[in-house]
Amino acid sequence: MYTRFYKLILVAFIFLINGQLKAQCPGCTALTFSVNLSAALDTSYALVNQVRGGNCCGDNNCVKFIVVLNPNADLLNFNVTNPSPSGSAFYSVNCGSLTSIGTPVCVYGQTTVCITYCKPGGDSPTYHIIQTKTVKASNNKTVRVGCSATMTVTGLSVSTITWTSVFPGTPGQYNSFLSCTNGCTLTTVTPTVVVSPYIDYLVSGTPNTICGGVSKDTVRIYTVPGLTANITPTNAVICSGGTGSVVLTSTVSGGAPPYTYTWSTGVNTNTANLGVGTYSVFIKDTAFSCPAITRTVVVTPVTTPSAPTLSNNTPLCVGQTVSLTATNSGGITWNWTGPSGFTATAQNPTIPAAGTSASGTYSATMSFSGCTGPPGVTTVTVSNIPAAPGTAGSTPLCAGSTISLTATFTAGAAYNWSGPNGFTSVLQNPTIAGATTAASGVYSVAATIGGCQGPTGTVNITVNPIPAAPTASNNSVLCAGQALNLTAGAGGTTYSWTGPNGFTSVSQNPTIPAASTLAAGNYCHVNSKLSDIIFSA
Repeated sequence: MYTRFYKLILVAFIFLINGQLKAQCPGCTALTFSVNLSAALDTSYALVNQVRGGNCCGDNNCVKFIVVLNPNADLLNFNVTNPSPSGSAFYSVNCGSLTSIGTPVCVYGQTTVCITYCKPGGDSPTYHIIQTKTVKASNNKTVRVGCSATMTVTGLSVSTITWTSVFPGTPGQYNSFLSCTNGCTLTTVTPTVVVSPYIDYLVSGTPNTICGGVSKDTVRIYTVPGLTANITPTNAVICSGGTGSVVLTSTVSGGAPPYTYTWSTGVNTNTANLGVGTYSVFIKDTAFSCPAITRTVVVTPVTTPSAPTLSNNTPLCVGQTVSLTATNSGGITWNWTGPSGFTATAQNPTIPAAGTSASGTYSATMSFSGCTGPPGVTTVTVSNIPAAPGTAGSTPLCAGSTISLTATFTAGAAYNWSGPNGFTSVLQNPTIAGATTAASGVYSVAATIGGCQGPTGTVNITVNPIPAAPTASNNSVLCAGQALNLTAGAGGTTYSWTGPNGFTSVSQNPTIPAASTLAAGNYCHVNSKLSDIIFSA
């Protein structure tokens, strides 16, 4: 108990009258013993089988005790037993007035006193020293806000008793928490708010002792918040049709720990493993006079949803939107997971502008009232769009030749060619045999991977017609030395003449001046645009 004991009495004046202000017995030669009673209020000391000897306080055959007192003690008593003295026997404090053994004296305000006992005879009795405090208030208490605790006091005259708060704040600031402030040995304290760090209530009055004056004591009240408790899980269920059990946990705050728990099943911990049913837990703290609080929970059975059926709209190309769908299988909440950290709580989520990282397996579960079923799965494929293939072709060509079209290789790709005259092909490198001039034009090809067709590559093919045979003539018959004139009909773009004596010319109408007889013979002329066609003239 936190105690502050005050005696408003002129003790110093009384000891002045006795001629002793300190715990001293001048001129003593008696046997002396030291006694320390400072550690506790109501305590005693006994010295067994001790003879007396020496003089003290004007008497002889004495024993002396130097006694260190508790600062809050008010009464000190001395007695002798085993054997008890025959006739009258007295003791003195600080060599003052004689007091009959067994009769207490007031020592309030003293820290050390000297007790002397002198008596003729050679007996070896037991000496008793008893220290007491007459005015005693309740022990310190801890009280929850909204609860009540009682404070009591003994040793004071009832009509003189007053109770008042002295800390914190101004005197009487927290008297409103008290049921009685005057003329009562018992008062009830009911805090309405938490007061930090504590409230000290001072009780004072006239003591029922020889000391007189006014005595005081203090009771310290620690206030703590109201007690609150929650049971988790808040939605207590047992999945799969109600078999098994669930662990319930009571979490407590406020009040004055430690807490005690009593479940309606008899469990005495903050957790309980329980099946389907209704349960209560009673929670108590160490605060005085505060009742336990009760919390009730109902554990219900729940059928776990089955695995949902999942699907999606793939295969898709990069940049398109993936749509995931699920059929309801008895739940109300969804949980999707997938590649690249994908999560969703919608029944049918989407992934806009999906990349190839969205490819993979997706799973989804359904939950109802805290019970989660097994997952369904679906596989998504998102493919890259291939680049436009490089193209080439054998051009220019003459009618009747074979067109060869080529596209660069792309792993895993399918090809789609289109071109003039209704041309189509799914080969990487198609050909067109016996091509006509109608095959001239732009040919396009696109690569497709995983259903994703990329941009087209193009090549321009030219197929030229074969020119008609030209008409060749000359100005012979000639005489040696005359000029030989060769002529070819129009219709070509390039010409090639050959003849006797190694003759060649690329002119349309060449001339052999001063021809000799060696120039006589057959001359051939080739007239073509893009390929050589030989004819005779």
